Amino acid sequence: MNRIFALMIFIIAIITHHSLGALDYNKTIAIIKENQEQLFKLFMPATSFQSYEELKAHLEQTHQKRVQQFDNELIFVIFAPSSVRGKIIKEGFKNQFETNSSKGLFDKTVRFNTERSLLNFSSHKYQNIPNTIRPKYGIVTTKKQLKNIISNMSAYGDDIYILKNTLENRITWTPGDSLNRAYKKCSDYIFDCSCWDEIFIPWGFRHIIIPYLRNENDWSISIPNTAQINPRDKLNPISGSNTASEYMEFQIWGPVFIQDVDSFVYTQKKMTDIEKKKLKKASVSCYRYSSNKFKKVSGTL
Repeated sequence: MNRIFALMIFIIAIITHHSLGALDYNKTIAIIKENQEQLFKLFMPATSFQSYEELKAHLEQTHQKRVQQFDNELIFVIFAPSSVRGKIIKEGFKNQFETNSSKGLFDKTVRFNTERSLLNFSSHKYQNIPNTIRPKYGIVTTKKQLKNIISNMSAYGDDIYILKNTLENRITWTPGDSLNRAYKKCSDYIFDCSCWDEIFIPWGFRHIIIPYLRNENDWSISIPNTAQINPRDKLNPISGSNTASEYMEFQIWGPVFIQDVDSFVYTQKKMTDIEKKKLKKASVSCYRYSSNKFKKVSGTL
């Protein structure tokens, strides 16, 4: 209890020592990241491992290929409608607080409550986080799996943006859709974090999800049933439907511009010459997806 109490005091001190809204976005994101790291470490002993290094060493023994995959092969993918392609190229990616729209659930109150709960922030503290810093959302996958999820994710948009892995420092993740998980905790999306899966998890702690993945193949990043995750066990694997599964969601904090994109894929609406020129200038590799294949417009995938 003394250790937990000390950590909670430390977390409170981090947040109250700074006026988040007054800082530049890099400093604000660094504070958020440190807050989440301390929360994760607070819940770490419940996994029966005393440190993340010990946990990862265990996974290297039991899931060696997956650990290598999580170290080297994961990609960050955002689906967006082609109707906003021009705006994304010009202004970058926006969240629903900025656009007043969403291809998922558009409800600012629900999103606000979910995000501040997963940060373990009070309403007042999260209100001080500028809209531009609040997260944009996407899916963690692999290049091999990408073409298998395009049809399932089409509701979010027909354009695909693969972000650069240099953004890892600004990325957190959740097992499954963060809104769905928040709703399962409380119908008003407001709750107190008590487990490692009830927070925005820093990217550096991604390997903890490995035992809970579907394992019928070694390239699919999907979870049979996130409701079956028991954060207080010894990473015992779960089983679930082979047809129904949850994805691994990521959140990226702060401004995200077209220069932060590694590759772009269009599945329906063709690129204009102006779009090709602007993406080339931003060093973005471009592809067309059709007949279950990625066809190069420029660059390599």
